[in-house]
Amino acid sequence: FWSTFFKALGFEVRLSPRSSHALYMEGQHTIASDTVCYPAKLVHGHFEALLRDPPDAVFYPCMTYNFDEGLGDNYYNCPVVAYYPEMIEANVAAVRGIKYINDYVGLHRKKDFKKKIRAVLGKYFREIPQNEINAAADKAYAAHDKYRKTIRAFCLKAIALAKKEGRTVIVLAGRP
Repeated sequence: FWSTFFKALGFEVRLSPRSSHALYMEGQHTIASDTVCYPAKLVHGHFEALLRDPPDAVFYPCMTYNFDEGLGDNYYNCPVVAYYPEMIEANVAAVRGIKYINDYVGLHRKKDFKKKIRAVLGKYFREIPQNEINAAADKAYAAHDKYRKTIRAFCLKAIALAKKEGRTVIVLAGRP
């Protein structure tokens, strides 16, 4: 979602490297608590990698809610996932030397998102016209929908093949 959104607005987007144990180890010295989950600890390595060649800005928003998939009673993110950008700000000193955007943003309400993200970005960059924000958001939501459909089609194909070949299917899945 985010990569598509920012590219549609004309921003250069740089992603941190693929996750690995070596990347995890790179951020160890900035982890405030050993009790936090492995994915949260891994974030520290991603920041260390990004900050070796500091970008103009790092966008890592706090996100209380996830997309409502209609599969449960709520769609809250885990508190660690939702608010970890604040932990990074407090514990990774190098973040204080860059434009670090960790405002609260929600993707779960498309109409509100467009106004909210324009206000957030307006605090850090030139004012972006609402029609550009709208177009970028529409493109990003469409890319997200396409991604989900692609994953679903792949999974259904894998299940059908397993049934055809009499194999056992084990599903390992997760989300923030």
